[in-house]
Amino acid sequence: MRTNLLYFLLVENNQTEALLLHAYLKEIIFHDLPIKIKGTYVMSLAETKAALQKQDFDLILLDLGLDDSFGLSTLEEVVKLTDTPILVITGSYYPGDDVERLGAKGCLYKTNLSKENLHANIEACLNSLLAGKVKRIEKHCRQIDEFNSKINTSLGESDTTNGQ
Repeated sequence: MRTNLLYFLLVENNQTEALLLHAYLKEIIFHDLPIKIKGTYVMSLAETKAALQKQDFDLILLDLGLDDSFGLSTLEEVVKLTDTPILVITGSYYPGDDVERLGAKGCLYKTNLSKENLHANIEACLNSLLAGKVKRIEKHCRQIDEFNSKINTSLGESDTTNGQ
């Protein structure tokens, strides 16, 4: 996520629902931080693929019922293209736990859609993303520490050999 900017891709074939989601997104405040919300809106899987080739996103809000793709195959196609966190938002298809098994960070049903639910789900997605990045950074730090330790050991052996 860029500093103070959440850049999302909204994939929704119903323009009215897209406008509602966008309005909710504009009202969300994250921990009293002045985060600006900016997004790209597409209506099909084909447009999603094109948008992902042009731009990096912090979050994808994905409807599973598109005109050119339906159900879990929509999610499977998007997951193949990006490691960006995906929040499934669906009204006509109820995938249950399958969305998380296939790589989405969560699922929000349109029947339960509210600003508060959207906020909570987005926050959970972003926390998951940050936790993963922290784990990768910690792993890299351990690798660097191990490498430095080997170098120091080698230098110490070199000093003892030269000193004799």
